[in-house]
Amino acid sequence: MIHESPSSGHPGITATVHLINNRFWWPSVQKDVAMFIQHCATCNITKSSHQCPAGLLQPLPIPQRPWSHIAIDFVTDLPLSRNHTTILTVIDRFSKACRLIPLPKLPTAFETAEALLEHAFSDSTDSPRTLSLTVDHNSPPESARRWSERRGNQEEAAEERTPPIVVNGEEAYRVREILDSRRRGRVLQYLIDWERYGPEERSWVNAQDILDPTLTDDFHRLHPNRPASRTRGRPRRRTAPRFRSRSQEGGLSDYEQIQCGQPGISGTECEAINCCFNGQQCYYGRAVTVQCIRDGQFVVVVSRDVTLPRLSLDSVSLLGGNDPPCGPVESTPYFAIYQFPVTACGTSMMEDRGYVVYENRMTSSYEVGIGPFGSITRDSHFELLFQCRYSGTSVEALVVEVNSVPPPPPVAAPGPLRVELRLANGQCVTKGCAEGDEAYTSYYSDADYPVTKVLREPVYVEVRIMERTDPNIVLMLGRCWATSTPSPLSLPQWDLLVDGCPYQDDRYLTTLVPVTGSSGLQFPTHYKRFVVKMFTFVAPASLAPLQETIFIHCSTEVCHPSSGSCEQSCTRKRRDTAIKARSSEQTVVSSGEVTLVL
Repeated sequence: MIHESPSSGHPGITATVHLINNRFWWPSVQKDVAMFIQHCATCNITKSSHQCPAGLLQPLPIPQRPWSHIAIDFVTDLPLSRNHTTILTVIDRFSKACRLIPLPKLPTAFETAEALLEHAFSDSTDSPRTLSLTVDHNSPPESARRWSERRGNQEEAAEERTPPIVVNGEEAYRVREILDSRRRGRVLQYLIDWERYGPEERSWVNAQDILDPTLTDDFHRLHPNRPASRTRGRPRRRTAPRFRSRSQEGGLSDYEQIQCGQPGISGTECEAINCCFNGQQCYYGRAVTVQCIRDGQFVVVVSRDVTLPRLSLDSVSLLGGNDPPCGPVESTPYFAIYQFPVTACGTSMMEDRGYVVYENRMTSSYEVGIGPFGSITRDSHFELLFQCRYSGTSVEALVVEVNSVPPPPPVAAPGPLRVELRLANGQCVTKGCAEGDEAYTSYYSDADYPVTKVLREPVYVEVRIMERTDPNIVLMLGRCWATSTPSPLSLPQWDLLVDGCPYQDDRYLTTLVPVTGSSGLQFPTHYKRFVVKMFTFVAPASLAPLQETIFIHCSTEVCHPSSGSCEQSCTRKRRDTAIKARSSEQTVVSSGEVTLVL
């Protein structure tokens, strides 16, 4: 307690011994205190480090080409599979490529190097820059010969590669071909295929590092649409966005096309809905297509090629914004499809000579660069006003077919029955309602448990059939009892009802509450109610209270009047031994926890 007390705060060995010597002493106090503090969990977690700072992390060097730096590991003690129990894992740190080599056992250093050369570096282009190996001089001569041959083959293959040339005092490599170009920020880069090197050696090089300008000129002559270097001087004047003509709308590739209209429509029908037809399929063209559907919806399909330069589809919006249903319902890299009601997304309505006209506007946003002496933009600005015109009055043919309605299914149907036991809170506002139907107007919810009661306070219990609408079935109660735990089989137990009647050996008899048609319930026969005076269990010997909680349980049956009487009479001295109409299976339902307040 001295070491762990809040006032001391887990001191060290010397301070703890000093505190103990102020009150106690024994011969091995120093040894005992040292052992106690050594096993103290709080001290082991929060103790400070006495080592020198570790310093900055030293990351591994970044590889410049594939298979120049590798990482290997072994997976051992695997189940025998084709005479192999070990896997040699080889990871290329540049490309993260993985090669798995099965081995019969954990290899030696020479066997590991031989497996790497055999399986991981069989290609001369896939050889590591450095490979440290300790050769076992006791290895068979054949293995040493094979090792020398492989090393010699790799050295010959390495000599075949074109060495760098020296230009202006710096190393330079020969270029076989420029494959692609890209921009990274303000830097233009080219993808280079190096001469006498494999595809894995291709890399992106800044444009300023390419010494021969004819290479880039030839590349851009063959690929005029790829990014190129900007010429210095006055910027080239951009033409205003132009709309494409109807003759330019077609010519889409198959993967760019989006079907327009129903499958199998003719070319005339396709043109009638402002779409393109290639002889087999009707599809949306490189334009803005507006369609008005009879159920009062707009369908607007926007192509990115509607303007020059191309339109950014993400910047297009309606008057109502881009929130649903005003946003695109479907989009591809080439098209954006909008479908929304004519009364939504900021659409205005007007009447024009017997027609109802719905009008909306579609615009695109553009980026503006603001400088100290002016502002510019290089984005296309798109704006479209479109309408749908509906006839104010029209005559349509309507065919009505009247079918006879099948009779409703019978209310009485076989199926599983659900029975629930719940407690009413007994709250009522009228005088004399404590034992009547008014006490069952509200019930405890799951959040109200455990329910708190005092001795002799009434507990209002209700058992009911759930989710059934058969008015002919009758709920029957068998035995109802109380336990001190949630299990209905636990002991001790106290009977509340026996065969549906109050337990006669209880001084405070359980009161049965009749449920009739005046109770306000749709199916009164589906309910049973009774009132119990609160009690607690006591020990048989000392008669002392054992626990302050009780749980109520009831066994239930279902009776059908067609097979006999379903009445339970508690006034007879001799009851019927059985009722044929009852179901053969009994169901036990339980209440929540009821807590006693002494």
